[in-house]
Amino acid sequence: WYEPRLLMRVGVRTLISAVFGQYADQRLIQAATDVAPIETIINRYNYADARNEDPDRRIAVGEDGAYWVDYIADIGDGFEPTYTTAYLLAQPHLDIEGPGRLTAGSILIMGGDQCYPQATREEYKLRLQMPYDWAYDVAVPERKLFAIPGNHDWYDGLSSFDSLFCSARDRMSQQNGNKIGGWQCKQHRSYWALELPHRWWIWGCDIQFSQYLDISQVN
Repeated sequence: WYEPRLLMRVGVRTLISAVFGQYADQRLIQAATDVAPIETIINRYNYADARNEDPDRRIAVGEDGAYWVDYIADIGDGFEPTYTTAYLLAQPHLDIEGPGRLTAGSILIMGGDQCYPQATREEYKLRLQMPYDWAYDVAVPERKLFAIPGNHDWYDGLSSFDSLFCSARDRMSQQNGNKIGGWQCKQHRSYWALELPHRWWIWGCDIQFSQYLDISQVN
């Protein structure tokens, strides 16, 4: 994607997105359209109780008390590497020389730049959705997915990212967003805080273009 014309278009989109990031911050729109009660927002991603009967409110914990979280980032470039890593993530176990057996995570975290070089709905579909659907597809996904936007995800003002990953915010979604492969998108905004068993937390912050945390995210 270093082809000169494409690189020029990406440069233009970068400038435009930087301007819109200052004057039309998508994070403020997310907060304004998230009309759930405050208590619901605070406890939205509370998976601390592994015995909760609601599968949407718990993650899998082994007999030894261990649970697993997968992390991957910078994935939406070429089909082959994206499909390969998605296929490995899909396996229930991976036997690795040295560490031994690794268990598939109940939660998958995508750490930014899910689409290269520019984020559009079409590019997300070709570079992320399609390889993940091919690598791992189930009728009812039990694994949860949370994503953090990187600078490439912000190149269209975060519009495509919000549409793909944050659709659980819609009141008719039953708190479930889009399905990507065998993973269910659960987040309502581009940032989140996961409360996990054994008093562990994972915070996913959206700092836009390395600028700042908006007030709703701070709260």
